[in-house]
Amino acid sequence: MEMMIAHECQHRIPDLLFATFEPLSRRIGIEVSYPFLNPDVVALTTALDVDSRYRTDAGRFSLCVSELQPGYKHAFRLIAQHKVPELVYNRPRKAFTAPFGAWLLDKNFSGALYARLAQSRFWSLGIIERPWLDRAFARSRPRATNPWQHQLWAMLTLVSWYDRFVDPRS
Repeated sequence: MEMMIAHECQHRIPDLLFATFEPLSRRIGIEVSYPFLNPDVVALTTALDVDSRYRTDAGRFSLCVSELQPGYKHAFRLIAQHKVPELVYNRPRKAFTAPFGAWLLDKNFSGALYARLAQSRFWSLGIIERPWLDRAFARSRPRATNPWQHQLWAMLTLVSWYDRFVDPRS
């Protein structure tokens, strides 16, 4: 888990931010800083155990996004509770992520994604059964709250991490 988070912080997050927000801000002369790319913040987040990251309001661990609302990222919300304005603390959660759902509409993207996931030797580990991938693609219909898109993005991250660091021959 920690290696996956480190991979995200080192590669995907900066790429997404610097490819989209950075050119726009430079064009209009605004300096943008990303506090969650700060090495101290990255060290803090990777040191948290999984239970601290994903807790429901009742304090129970869950990876289901709908159960985590509005207390997603429980530990950070506790830290920020008395340090940020009430209006900011209680605002609805927003994501600034890649438009993965929209990308799935493109046959070239979704076909390449499926082929990439399907060819990995990750499935031979038996952690997740291979038929899950077919079900996830079949159920992934582009809309804002489709949990299958979130799961496909997580699976792409996991399989990419496995293929790159565990079994580079994949």
